[in-house]
Amino acid sequence: MRCILIDDDEEEADIFRHAIKSLGFDADFQGYTSFHEAMHGLADTDHLPDYIFVDGFLNQLTGKEVLQRLKADGSLSKIPVIIYSGYVSESDQEELTALGAHAVMRKPNSIAQLTRQLATVLKR
Repeated sequence: MRCILIDDDEEEADIFRHAIKSLGFDADFQGYTSFHEAMHGLADTDHLPDYIFVDGFLNQLTGKEVLQRLKADGSLSKIPVIIYSGYVSESDQEELTALGAHAVMRKPNSIAQLTRQLATVLKR
């Protein structure tokens, strides 16, 4: 399984990597600190990820904008996109799901909580 995280906080990638490894998945994980950096990495269509996790609030784009751009890209549109944010209102969650988000995850307070959330999302 190949997963990527687009989050402007580099520490989040380390936390994610640790949580995915603790699930025992044989996963190739890559973290990107910007949407543009991620798009450069996603240009290799022979190695597309199985899941794309996107921070809800990046430096230059919102998670909603990133989701819309990913879903508009023919080679990426079928990849499940999970919005990963510290705060998501109920109405935002509904809107993101309507726009094609596979799931919306709230950033947890612990790695144990993140691990449980990832286990649920990756089993869908």
